[in-house]
Order: sequence, then C-alpha cells, then structure tokens
Amino acid sequence: FPSHDILPNPSHASAKVKSPYSDESGYLVYSLLGNLVTSTLDEIIPASVLSPGTYFIQSKVHSHPPIKFLRIE
Repeated sequence: FPSHDILPNPSHASAKVKSPYSDESGYLVYSLLGNLVTSTLDEIIPASVLSPGTYFIQSKVHSHPPIKFLRIE
C-alpha cells in the first residue's frame, strides 16, 4: 500500500493527514477499543476535540492499514 502520514504526531491541536491519493473524502477516527470516535470530511483531524490517548485513523475511501495517532495534552 502507498503510505499515509499524519503530522504532527503526537499533537495537542489539529493534525493533517498526508495521503498519496487525490480522491480522499475524509477519515474515520477510532479509539483503541475500535469504537468510532469521530469522522472528518477532509484531511484535518480535529485533535482538540479528542481526549488525550491513542487513536487509529482510517481512510473513508482506501483500505490502507490504519494510522496510529497520539493525542497529548
């Protein structure tokens, strides 16, 4: 799979997903337990609305491995 990246990671504010694809339509944010926490319509992950912890970011369009994301204080 082509790789995705998220910067900054870890983050206390918003982070941006860098995708190798031009047709991304947003991302799903899952907790460590696999529960859907939030979703986005673009490449910005609103870390400021997440509690501190570890999350997994998944493309809504492409089935790449999830990106591990750390939200810090």
